Amino acid sequence: YMKKFGLNDKNLKIFTYAGTHAPYQGLETIIHAADFLKNKSDIVILMAGKGPVTEKLKALASSLGLKNLFFIDSPFDEMIKLMSITYASIVVLKDKPTARKQRLSKVIPPLACGVPVIFAGYGESAEMLKENNCGVVLEPDNPGKLSKSILKLCNDEHLRNELGKNGLSYVKKELSWEIIIDNWLRQIQN
Repeated sequence: YMKKFGLNDKNLKIFTYAGTHAPYQGLETIIHAADFLKNKSDIVILMAGKGPVTEKLKALASSLGLKNLFFIDSPFDEMIKLMSITYASIVVLKDKPTARKQRLSKVIPPLACGVPVIFAGYGESAEMLKENNCGVVLEPDNPGKLSKSILKLCNDEHLRNELGKNGLSYVKKELSWEIIIDNWLRQIQN
């Protein structure tokens, strides 16, 4: 699947943002983190998806001359393939009052694939990742800390694997269709 995006080095550590490119997310944080990491030849960031700020993000990446960040098309039905090449998923969210009440759906697919999440933001998703030890949580809008979190996982494969294993276990235990439907039925009966 790496070859689809022109990536041929099997030693690359690929970090992926997969989702809509919307203004409320603060995706510029990822672009600036990639700039901090531009001398790390073994790290690549994929920006999968499209949205109202895609062209603005592409222009920013181009102005910084980034060769370690790629904008890709990867349909949702290829999520498993995308996650199979992803070392860790990146999710960012600006610090806004509404963001603190969101559970982002883009956190769940990586966890279901055994891929840890680096989450820059606050709210229910951050708490879920912390409580289940299945990701790295940091403050939003801080590209320096995001780049350090990426490096932390690159330098500690055992931690990366442990977080991924914990995420998969959490999804199976709490978020499988069987569990969700049982909870719905219980709520309806009550």
